[in-house]
Amino acid sequence: MAYRASVPPVRVRFETEGGKVVEQTFTKPFTLGRAAASEVRFEVKSVSRLHARVVFEKGQWWVHDASSVNGLYLEGRKVQQVDLSRPVTLRLGPSGPTVHLSVAYPGPEAPRQEPAARARFEPEIPAKAPPRPRFPSPPGPKPPAKAPPQPRFPSPPPPKPSAKAPTAPPVEVTRPAPLASEVPGAREPIKASVQQPPAKAPPPPEPAAKAEPEEDAPEFPKPYRANRFNFSLGEDWTDETVYILGGPVTDGVQHNITIHVEPDVPTEALLDYADAQIQSLEAQLQQCRVLKRDQVELDMGLPAYRAIFTWYPAKDQRLYQEQLYVLHQQTGYTLTATFTTKTRKTLGPQVERIMLSFTPEE
Repeated sequence: MAYRASVPPVRVRFETEGGKVVEQTFTKPFTLGRAAASEVRFEVKSVSRLHARVVFEKGQWWVHDASSVNGLYLEGRKVQQVDLSRPVTLRLGPSGPTVHLSVAYPGPEAPRQEPAARARFEPEIPAKAPPRPRFPSPPGPKPPAKAPPQPRFPSPPPPKPSAKAPTAPPVEVTRPAPLASEVPGAREPIKASVQQPPAKAPPPPEPAAKAEPEEDAPEFPKPYRANRFNFSLGEDWTDETVYILGGPVTDGVQHNITIHVEPDVPTEALLDYADAQIQSLEAQLQQCRVLKRDQVELDMGLPAYRAIFTWYPAKDQRLYQEQLYVLHQQTGYTLTATFTTKTRKTLGPQVERIMLSFTPEE
């Protein structure tokens, strides 16, 4: 695509880790990322080497997510692309650096400004119905009982008692003929006795089947095992593996658990590894404040270290983060979960059980 002089320039403004404000202007497509070839470069590990592309399409500048690991966020929501019809502030990852982009349109030829930037968001999971109140409201007064309706047609009269059957006339009883034993000279007939078989006793009732006790449903029915694969890396390449477990969207926030794998950790002390991660967070996040630090134990018995802190990705937005640090066979694992003030109470216990079930492979 040939870019003529009529293409309006894009202004980019961001702040480095040292607090220096950098401003750049582009009239051709450019990229954002951590690689040295990126026109807008961020030296932050949470930013992918090629994180986003900015291109001019259909008479408009667009920002596209370049299949980054931590994603692209606009106003706290993860997006795939967003147009620059108005100035926008994007965040590279849920807790990464921010970058402000705006288009310098020429005065009378400027396109009509839309009230909001058009963005394609990732589909959200429908929110669950609110829980029912624990104590139901008292029932109101019952309405007075209505009298039963009268039948439309009268009931038929009861049947009359049947007439008594006529009594039978008296029967004259005559004397029976004499038995053979009573007649002299007569033989007594042989009496044949027929024995009827005894009635069979009814079979005893079958014993009722014992009800088997119901087993409690497992709390996590689907165990999850991360993918394993091999590469042949050069000398200037490092493993910065990050796994993302997608959770529900609640209170306007996509809840995930990220697992960062760091091989060949130079220390064998869990506390030293956790201190290094916490110090790195305090230097990267705005107004980061640690609320709690303690040592816990995974379900498999391996010791771990936990830190809970708050930070402000925006001026009026406060988020909570919980991190779990595990050190096993010189490999460090950092598990991270983010909450709002509301979801820290609702989803927090479930996420904590998932994190404590983490089991590193031997």
